[in-house]
Formats: sequence, structure tokens, C-alpha cells
Amino acid sequence: MSIIYLQIYFVTIACILGTGILGLPVTLYKSGFYPFLISFLVTFVFQVVLICITVEILQRSCINQFLDYKESLDEDLHDALQNKKDESESSEDEDNTHNHFITSPNLHMLSEMFLYNGVRHIFDFLVVLQLSSIMIGYCLAGSESYSGILHIKKVYIMPVYVCVLSSLIIFALHLIQPIISLLTLFKGLAFVLTVIITCIIGFKIQENVIDDYNYIGNSFLMGTVALGGTTNVMPFLYKDIVQNKTEIRKYLLAVLSALTTCTILNISW
Repeated sequence: MSIIYLQIYFVTIACILGTGILGLPVTLYKSGFYPFLISFLVTFVFQVVLICITVEILQRSCINQFLDYKESLDEDLHDALQNKKDESESSEDEDNTHNHFITSPNLHMLSEMFLYNGVRHIFDFLVVLQLSSIMIGYCLAGSESYSGILHIKKVYIMPVYVCVLSSLIIFALHLIQPIISLLTLFKGLAFVLTVIITCIIGFKIQENVIDDYNYIGNSFLMGTVALGGTTNVMPFLYKDIVQNKTEIRKYLLAVLSALTTCTILNISW
């Protein structure tokens, strides 16, 4: 069971550590470090609140499905389930029964469940637009990277890159999820090494940094990009856990730990 939460931790880190982190130092040349630190910590606090709210929404979606399921049963079966619930509310068998008929939550299902018609369509459109822009960004960045490594024009790399990775996600998601966790571990270690080298060079240069709070907003947008994206992947990760208080707390702890790790790495970088 602990392996699931370890995967959640690393997959969340992989989601957060995107291209935004590379642009952070560029946004600091006017504001300085401490104005950036204040705005970045504010972003971190709001991300924590957003994650907690998302977990609450995911729980309510499962509860609503459970209530709908109970209403669809006839009276005798409803009474039998109620008696079983009175005997043991927290038994593992009941959790497994709940997981049997509860559909895995996703962003579209959440909009169908909690939003009105007009707002629901706007939300779905914005989600598709956001995810499309993220995927286009990853496609361009990944193709550019492999183009530089292999010395091949990115026009030829891009179709292969997109087709191979899309096929893996569609047909072999459960197989590549542990691999993503392992690769994220190596990615994090490489990034930590980069941060250490950067700090050593920074101490040797001893550049005087001037803090100007008039430019505190310069790095705010890039900071939100560097810590954002967690809620997009949370419903996908939520489906693997058992629906009880202890497991949900472990899930929340894994996601918050990943966010905290990325925050520390971003600040160090």
C-alpha cells in the first residue's frame, strides 16, 4: 500500500517540476531574492489550500455516488446494507464494496456533479484549453531537447515523440506509471545536484543582490506556473486509494509532501 503513495508522491513531483522552474531565475533580476521569496511562499500557501479543497471535492464526489447507488436499490436491499453499515462502518469489506461501484473521479465528472449547465460548459472548455496548452508546451520542449541531443530537425522528431508517448499513455499507462516514478527520482536527484552546483558558484561569485519590492510581482506569474498543475492530476491519482479516513489522509500527505519538496527545490534553485 505504501508503494501507491510513493508513486503518488513522485508523479505529483513530475507534474509540478515543469518548464516554469527554468524561468524563475530570469524573473529575479529586478526584484531580488526576498521579494521573490515572499510572493513564492504566498503561492505555496494558496496551493496548499487549493489541494485541500480538491481533496474535499473528490471525497464528496465519491459520497454522492454512494448516495445515488443507495437510492437506486430496492427497500430490502437498502435495509440490508444499512444493517451491515450499523454492524461495522469502517470494515475493509465495506471499503472494497464502495470502490466496486464508485466511478473514478475526473475533472469532467466533477463539473457535471457540482456546477450548473452554463458554468459547467465554461469549466470544461477551460480545462481542455489548459491541458491542450500544457501538452503543446511539453511537445515543443521535448522535441526541441531530443532534436539537440540527436542533431535531427525537430520537425522530424515531433511526430515520433508525440505518437510514441501518446501510445504509451493510452495503452500502457499502468506499466509506465512506476517507471515515471523512478525517472522522477533520478530527475529530482539531478536537479538537486544542479542546485548544489549553482549555490557553490553563487557563493564564489558573491554578487551583491539588491532587493526591490516594487518589482515583487515580476516573479509572481512564473512562480504560479512553477507550482501549478497539481489539481489537474489529483483525480487521476485519487482512484488508486481506498475510501477511508486513514488512506485519504495518506493521499493528502503524499501530495502536500510533493508540493513542499518542489517548493524547497524551486527556492534553492
